[in-house]
Amino acid sequence: MKPKKIIVFVLFLFELSSAFAQFKLDKTDAKFTVKKGVEVFEDTSRKLKVETIQSRKFVESKTVIPNFGWGKSVGWVRFSVVNPNIKNDNLLLHINSAIFDNLSFYLVKDDKVIDKFENISSLTPLEKRAFQHRDFVFRLNLKTDSIYTVYLKGQNQLNNLKFPMEIWQENAFTKSEKSSHLFWGIIIGIFVLVALANFILGFLMQMRTFYYYGCYIVSLILVFLNLEGFLYEYLPSWLIKGRFYDVHHLFNYSTFFFITLFVVSFTKLSLIDKPYFERGFRILKMLFWLTLIPTILNPLWIDAVSDSFLQIWGWIGRILILSIIIWGYITVFATLKNNQMAKVFLIASGPPLLAYIIPQYQIFNVWVVQPYSYLVGFSIEIVILSVAMIFKIREYIFNRQVAQSTTALPIHEEQIIETPPNSTSLTKRETEILRAFANGFTYQEISDAMFISPHTVRTHIKNIYQKLEINSKAEAVRFVIDNFN
Repeated sequence: MKPKKIIVFVLFLFELSSAFAQFKLDKTDAKFTVKKGVEVFEDTSRKLKVETIQSRKFVESKTVIPNFGWGKSVGWVRFSVVNPNIKNDNLLLHINSAIFDNLSFYLVKDDKVIDKFENISSLTPLEKRAFQHRDFVFRLNLKTDSIYTVYLKGQNQLNNLKFPMEIWQENAFTKSEKSSHLFWGIIIGIFVLVALANFILGFLMQMRTFYYYGCYIVSLILVFLNLEGFLYEYLPSWLIKGRFYDVHHLFNYSTFFFITLFVVSFTKLSLIDKPYFERGFRILKMLFWLTLIPTILNPLWIDAVSDSFLQIWGWIGRILILSIIIWGYITVFATLKNNQMAKVFLIASGPPLLAYIIPQYQIFNVWVVQPYSYLVGFSIEIVILSVAMIFKIREYIFNRQVAQSTTALPIHEEQIIETPPNSTSLTKRETEILRAFANGFTYQEISDAMFISPHTVRTHIKNIYQKLEINSKAEAVRFVIDNFN
């Protein structure tokens, strides 16, 4: 044989061997994470079947978790596996995700499909799945020392199409699931208690800041329940998605909506001379609703639009979310000098931002599933902000006692004070309240920003009136113009 032919033949063998990177399961391992030897193919026609896809040229996945992005294209994943000596009916393939618009599983041996389960989704009832589980789990009936190829076909039109895959021995998987249920039950329980505590504090102290933060935590709870599949497992599917609506998008969007209200509430007074920051948030909120409403109603239009439109729509939503985050950071940075809560928020918001970016866009190319990444990041944020809230409550109690030590009766804006002044000098807190009051901020807005109740704000205003010997809001405005502008 000529050297040139030998080289070609060797290259052919190398290509043949590399096309199906095989790995042997270790019978001593209870779980095997599928990271290497995974190949992918993007079917833009959305028409290919498993019989025809086998002849197509797959490429090695560039990421440890195959990720096709979003859109109308169908993503195919394949890998080859050898069973050394494990009981045939004791292996499970776990797709560690609960979110698929459509997913099919094929087990192939010698180019023949020997097992398949087609066209299931996140809304498929558990009893109609290959294995009753909120994620997508399939049995791998592998004979000893035979080579099999697993094909997965999936589609996610408005969510990233990702395939985090694990092979389990069934007894280990069942045991792990019991621990997982207990773990998520404890975590969600803690989050619920934190949310309830904020709602109670908001009611008792009449502060919207606590309501906004509580709603933000409730949104996070819904995101976790959705990503982990508990909503689909325990609620009727029609509550989540019907012929005209798909509400799970609301969970993701609402986290950004309520965190925006939270940021505005504690930065508003610090930006008293820069109202364009809040106007920017108002514009983003309008765009938010213009994007969210059609997204929730996507069953009405998604089948009629092209893949290009869907890609553009997906980017519009993600750019909007990114804009809210960036504008929020700019707002927080602008208030750092005089706003302690802004400093705390800046520190607290770092971990959840990284928890979103790293798995979503495969930064560092690490094998991590979104729910657990989010859990770590947002838990750190909640701990930091909750501790800060506790200190704010202590400060609130102290300020209320100080305010009431001078006078016990609140006043209305135009009420005339006949009591002689106690002092001609204002404290730093009274100066901040006076400036805000004179610039048109309501008692509620001042209350939200300073973590004091509206009643305490009224009490401070009365003390200010007495000290400055003024009788109305008009005089307060004049004093601010003369002394602070």
